[in-house]
Amino acid sequence: MDTLRTLQKTKLDWLLLPHSISYDPEDVIVEAKTKIDDYLEYREDRLEQMKSAIEQKGKASKEDLYQILYGPKNLTGKLVLMANRNLDLQAEYLVRKGLVQESEPGIYSPLNPRL
Repeated sequence: MDTLRTLQKTKLDWLLLPHSISYDPEDVIVEAKTKIDDYLEYREDRLEQMKSAIEQKGKASKEDLYQILYGPKNLTGKLVLMANRNLDLQAEYLVRKGLVQESEPGIYSPLNPRL
């Protein structure tokens, strides 16, 4: 997120997407500001979904979060590994920013748990 915010402040005209499926220049080279804004919005939405899931459950394991956020997508193979890695990074970010706590290893809970 911090890197995307830094890029957002940088004067860039075009962005080359290294993980594009297509090699068509129209799909690979995009207007930088719009793409960075889109990435930030997507990441912020995903962080909010994760935080909300933790708050609603009261306590959530990584598996709980996977099922809530990725389960309906029926991911397979390497996509499952990537989704789990993203969950790790997002959980670390939420903890580091003081938005949730890791109450036990791999278990996340709101800072102000429901009584």
